[in-house]
Amino acid sequence: RALDALQRLADLVAAIDGLGPVAQRAVRAHLRRSVARPVRSSRSAE
Repeated sequence: RALDALQRLADLVAAIDGLGPVAQRAVRAHLRRSVARPVRSSRSAE
């Protein structure tokens, strides 16, 4: 499972490297926002 995740990450990095600099910044900013966002489970609202 971890090897699959690493392969997917490598594929994503390769795809990002193929983009132009503006698109790279946009993708990285989006990923930063989505990773930095705290994940709330449905139980935490109880």
